[in-house]
Amino acid sequence: MPSPEEKRTACANHLHSRFEFPGGVKEAKAKLDTLFLHPKMRKKDEEQQYRPEKLYRVLRQSWPRLQRDLEKVMVPAFMGQAGHWLEIGSRGRVHGRNNMPFFS
Repeated sequence: MPSPEEKRTACANHLHSRFEFPGGVKEAKAKLDTLFLHPKMRKKDEEQQYRPEKLYRVLRQSWPRLQRDLEKVMVPAFMGQAGHWLEIGSRGRVHGRNNMPFFS
């Protein structure tokens, strides 16, 4: 398991490769501490409020969500394509599962 400092450095490397900071990774690491206003969850008929969040925290939380959403979309598409390649056919999803004899 990587240490928090290694995770932070990896995140800074990714940020630097994306935005190409003139100061390099060192400047990207400093940018991870940037505060910005993040919307709070609100109840119905309540005014929108914001809380300060650090960029690093938001990036760290968003990656698992992105992976989950990609998996939700890509797995059924892959299974359909695999059925086409293997010529076993698919009648779609039944009870949340792919309806293919090979993958059932």
